[in-house]
Amino acid sequence: MTTKPSETKATGACWTRPDSPSAETAAFLEGGAAGMDSEEVARCIARLRREDVERPVVFVGAGTCGLGAGAGKTLNALRAFLARRRIEADVVEVGCIGLCSAEPLVDVLLPGRNRISFEHVTAEVVDEVMDAVLAGRIPADRVLGQHRGTGTQPWERVPYIDQHPFFAPQTRWVLSNCGIIDPTNIDEYIACGGYKAFAETL
Repeated sequence: MTTKPSETKATGACWTRPDSPSAETAAFLEGGAAGMDSEEVARCIARLRREDVERPVVFVGAGTCGLGAGAGKTLNALRAFLARRRIEADVVEVGCIGLCSAEPLVDVLLPGRNRISFEHVTAEVVDEVMDAVLAGRIPADRVLGQHRGTGTQPWERVPYIDQHPFFAPQTRWVLSNCGIIDPTNIDEYIACGGYKAFAETL
Protein backbone atom coordinates (compact mmCIF):
# COMPACT_ATOMS: atom_id res chain seq x y z
CA MET A 1 0.00 0.00 0.00
CA THR A 2 3.02 2.27 0.26
CA THR A 3 2.59 5.09 -2.24
CA LYS A 4 5.36 7.53 -3.01
CA PRO A 5 4.59 11.19 -3.72
CA SER A 6 5.55 10.71 -7.37
CA GLU A 7 3.01 7.91 -7.71
CA THR A 8 0.16 10.15 -6.56
CA LYS A 9 1.45 13.11 -8.59
CA ALA A 10 1.37 15.14 -5.38
CA THR A 11 4.78 16.66 -5.86
CA GLY A 12 3.93 20.35 -5.69
CA ALA A 13 2.61 22.67 -3.02
CA CYS A 14 1.07 19.78 -1.10
CA TRP A 15 4.38 19.00 0.57
CA THR A 16 5.25 22.58 1.43
CA ARG A 17 1.76 23.82 2.26
CA PRO A 18 -0.24 21.16 4.14
CA ASP A 19 -3.13 23.64 4.41
CA SER A 20 -3.52 23.50 0.63
CA PRO A 21 -2.88 19.94 -0.64
CA SER A 22 -3.09 18.97 -4.28
CA ALA A 23 -6.29 17.43 -5.64
CA GLU A 24 -4.48 14.09 -6.06
CA THR A 25 -3.41 14.01 -2.43
CA ALA A 26 -6.89 14.94 -1.23
CA ALA A 27 -8.36 12.14 -3.33
CA PHE A 28 -5.79 9.68 -1.97
CA LEU A 29 -6.56 10.56 1.65
CA GLU A 30 -10.31 10.42 1.09
CA GLY A 31 -10.31 7.24 -0.99
CA GLY A 32 -7.56 5.23 0.65
CA ALA A 33 -5.38 4.38 -2.33
CA ALA A 34 -5.51 5.52 -5.93
CA GLY A 35 -6.40 2.81 -8.40
CA MET A 36 -7.68 0.31 -5.80
CA ASP A 37 -11.31 -0.72 -5.42
CA SER A 38 -12.97 -0.74 -2.01
CA GLU A 39 -12.50 -4.49 -1.50
CA GLU A 40 -8.78 -4.24 -2.25
CA VAL A 41 -8.45 -1.32 0.16
CA ALA A 42 -10.35 -3.25 2.86
CA ARG A 43 -8.07 -6.29 2.43
CA CYS A 44 -4.99 -4.09 2.53
CA ILE A 45 -6.16 -2.34 5.70
CA ALA A 46 -7.01 -5.68 7.37
CA ARG A 47 -3.52 -6.95 6.52
CA LEU A 48 -1.84 -3.81 7.88
CA ARG A 49 -3.93 -4.06 11.06
CA ARG A 50 -2.98 -7.75 11.26
CA GLU A 51 -6.62 -8.73 11.66
CA ASP A 52 -6.10 -11.96 9.73
CA VAL A 53 -2.51 -13.20 9.81
CA GLU A 54 -1.26 -16.23 7.92
CA ARG A 55 1.84 -16.80 10.02
CA PRO A 56 3.03 -15.90 13.52
CA VAL A 57 3.84 -12.29 14.30
CA VAL A 58 6.07 -11.43 17.25
CA PHE A 59 6.14 -7.87 18.59
CA VAL A 60 9.02 -6.68 20.75
CA GLY A 61 8.87 -3.48 22.79
CA ALA A 62 11.86 -1.58 21.45
CA GLY A 63 11.32 1.81 23.05
CA THR A 64 14.07 3.37 25.15
CA CYS A 65 12.94 1.60 28.32
CA GLY A 66 12.66 -1.74 26.55
CA LEU A 67 16.13 -1.43 25.05
CA GLY A 68 17.48 -0.43 28.44
CA ALA A 69 15.98 -3.60 29.90
CA GLY A 70 17.59 -5.78 27.24
CA ALA A 71 15.11 -5.81 24.36
CA GLY A 72 17.96 -5.64 21.84
CA LYS A 73 19.29 -8.96 23.13
CA THR A 74 15.73 -10.33 23.17
CA LEU A 75 15.36 -9.42 19.50
CA ASN A 76 18.62 -11.17 18.61
CA ALA A 77 17.64 -14.28 20.58
CA LEU A 78 14.19 -14.31 18.99
CA ARG A 79 15.55 -14.09 15.45
CA ALA A 80 18.07 -16.83 16.24
CA PHE A 81 15.29 -19.03 17.65
CA LEU A 82 13.14 -18.62 14.52
CA ALA A 83 16.13 -19.34 12.27
CA ARG A 84 17.09 -22.50 14.19
CA ARG A 85 13.53 -23.81 14.16
CA ARG A 86 13.05 -22.72 10.54
CA ILE A 87 9.86 -20.92 11.50
CA GLU A 88 8.57 -18.26 9.14
CA ALA A 89 7.32 -15.38 11.25
CA ASP A 90 7.24 -11.62 11.22
CA VAL A 91 9.23 -9.78 13.89
CA VAL A 92 8.00 -6.25 14.58
CA GLU A 93 9.64 -3.66 16.80
CA VAL A 94 7.03 -1.53 18.58
CA GLY A 95 7.05 1.41 20.97
CA CYS A 96 6.66 1.49 24.73
CA ILE A 97 3.19 0.88 26.25
CA GLY A 98 4.19 2.58 29.49
CA LEU A 99 4.63 -0.42 31.76
CA CYS A 100 8.40 -0.05 31.92
CA SER A 101 8.73 -2.30 34.97
CA ALA A 102 7.61 -5.28 32.86
CA GLU A 103 10.14 -4.86 30.04
CA PRO A 104 11.30 -6.52 27.90
CA LEU A 105 7.76 -7.05 26.60
CA VAL A 106 6.99 -9.53 23.84
CA ASP A 107 3.60 -10.05 22.18
CA VAL A 108 2.77 -13.08 20.06
CA LEU A 109 -0.02 -13.18 17.48
CA LEU A 110 -0.79 -16.62 16.06
CA PRO A 111 -3.19 -17.20 13.16
CA GLY A 112 -6.75 -17.36 14.49
CA ARG A 113 -5.82 -16.47 18.07
CA ASN A 114 -5.86 -13.29 20.16
CA ARG A 115 -2.62 -11.39 20.48
CA ILE A 116 -1.03 -12.16 23.85
CA SER A 117 1.57 -10.23 25.85
CA PHE A 118 4.41 -11.55 27.96
CA GLU A 119 6.58 -9.67 30.43
CA HIS A 120 10.25 -9.91 31.41
CA VAL A 121 11.12 -11.84 28.24
CA THR A 122 14.87 -11.62 28.41
CA ALA A 123 17.13 -13.31 25.88
CA GLU A 124 17.59 -16.23 28.27
CA VAL A 125 13.89 -17.17 28.29
CA VAL A 126 12.99 -16.51 24.64
CA ASP A 127 13.21 -20.20 23.66
CA GLU A 128 11.11 -21.29 26.63
CA VAL A 129 8.36 -18.73 25.98
CA MET A 130 8.23 -19.22 22.21
CA ASP A 131 8.25 -23.03 22.40
CA ALA A 132 5.32 -22.91 24.80
CA VAL A 133 3.21 -20.40 22.85
CA LEU A 134 3.78 -22.06 19.49
CA ALA A 135 2.62 -25.33 21.08
CA GLY A 136 -0.53 -23.63 22.39
CA ARG A 137 0.63 -23.41 26.01
CA ILE A 138 0.84 -20.24 28.07
CA PRO A 139 3.73 -19.79 30.53
CA ALA A 140 1.74 -18.46 33.48
CA ASP A 141 4.73 -16.80 35.11
CA ARG A 142 5.33 -14.62 32.04
CA VAL A 143 1.86 -13.74 30.74
CA LEU A 144 0.76 -10.12 31.06
CA GLY A 145 -2.61 -10.45 29.32
CA GLN A 146 -4.30 -10.95 25.98
CA HIS A 147 -5.65 -8.32 23.63
CA ARG A 148 -9.28 -8.36 22.60
CA GLY A 149 -9.75 -9.67 19.10
CA THR A 150 -12.48 -9.68 16.48
CA GLY A 151 -13.18 -13.10 15.02
CA THR A 152 -10.17 -14.67 16.77
CA GLN A 153 -10.12 -17.30 19.47
CA PRO A 154 -9.29 -16.07 22.99
CA TRP A 155 -6.81 -17.86 25.21
CA GLU A 156 -8.49 -19.71 28.07
CA ARG A 157 -7.91 -18.50 31.62
CA VAL A 158 -5.84 -15.53 30.45
CA PRO A 159 -7.10 -12.09 31.55
CA TYR A 160 -7.44 -9.31 29.02
CA ILE A 161 -4.69 -6.75 29.08
CA ASP A 162 -7.19 -3.90 29.50
CA GLN A 163 -8.14 -5.51 32.85
CA HIS A 164 -4.57 -5.22 34.14
CA PRO A 165 -4.38 -2.81 37.12
CA PHE A 166 -2.01 -0.54 35.19
CA PHE A 167 -4.21 -0.25 32.07
CA ALA A 168 -7.74 -0.61 33.48
CA PRO A 169 -8.15 3.04 34.60
CA GLN A 170 -6.71 4.41 31.35
CA THR A 171 -8.46 5.66 28.24
CA ARG A 172 -5.86 6.12 25.54
CA TRP A 173 -6.39 8.50 22.66
CA VAL A 174 -3.10 9.90 21.40
CA LEU A 175 -1.16 6.77 22.41
CA SER A 176 -3.84 4.20 21.51
CA ASN A 177 -1.63 2.59 18.86
CA CYS A 178 1.64 2.83 20.78
CA GLY A 179 3.01 -0.65 21.30
CA ILE A 180 0.49 -2.01 18.81
CA ILE A 181 1.87 -0.92 15.45
CA ASP A 182 5.31 -0.50 13.92
CA PRO A 183 6.06 3.20 14.50
CA THR A 184 8.34 3.30 11.44
CA ASN A 185 5.59 2.08 9.07
CA ILE A 186 3.36 4.96 7.99
CA ASP A 187 0.98 2.57 6.22
CA GLU A 188 0.18 0.85 9.52
CA TYR A 189 -0.44 4.26 11.07
CA ILE A 190 -2.84 5.24 8.27
CA ALA A 191 -4.61 1.86 8.41
CA CYS A 192 -5.25 2.38 12.13
CA GLY A 193 -6.79 5.83 11.62
CA GLY A 194 -3.76 8.05 11.13
CA TYR A 195 -4.56 11.30 9.28
CA LYS A 196 -8.29 10.50 9.44
CA ALA A 197 -9.13 13.86 10.99
CA PHE A 198 -6.98 15.60 8.38
CA ALA A 199 -8.75 13.76 5.56
CA GLU A 200 -12.18 14.61 7.00
CA THR A 201 -11.15 18.27 7.28
CA LEU A 202 -10.15 18.28 3.61
